[in-house]
Amino acid sequence: MKKLLYLCVLLAFCSCERTRINQANRQACRSPYLLAEIGDNLFVKAPNIFTPNGDNVNDALTITFPVLLSEITDFKLEILDGTNVLFTSFNPDEPWLGDFNDRAVPVGNYDFTLQFTYEGQSFSFESEVAIIRPPFREESRYILQNCNTCVFPDQFDVRGNDLFDTREPLGNICP
Repeated sequence: MKKLLYLCVLLAFCSCERTRINQANRQACRSPYLLAEIGDNLFVKAPNIFTPNGDNVNDALTITFPVLLSEITDFKLEILDGTNVLFTSFNPDEPWLGDFNDRAVPVGNYDFTLQFTYEGQSFSFESEVAIIRPPFREESRYILQNCNTCVFPDQFDVRGNDLFDTREPLGNICP
């Protein structure tokens, strides 16, 4: 009887986790990437998706500034999972690696807040970023059903507002 109860609890836990992750995946890139003007044709940029899997392609959430980082003051980046703060940085050069307490966070969507001062003017932004982790398999095809709205960190043109093709090896997961 104990084995049967243990098996039922284990199955219930596994299916709850799978449902939670699958639901988050279907909604990847539901928020637009951050593109905010902070000066005359100067834009801060942040992606709405990244893949922290150690392949050196889009492994971190990075904020792209059009000015020298030394010109950015009072910087604060917070990553949230609901009301829980997973990451805080006061350094504009420090990316979020998709972890909390040195452990990878689950695939899904995370809110972030960004605050900083540039040329005496304070800026504050809120957005969302999705985390997905390759390898992508055929059965994971639904993850990026809205590929046209996903912008990875490597797509930004630092000097302009153009978007480049990503180097992310997406395989066949985009319909």
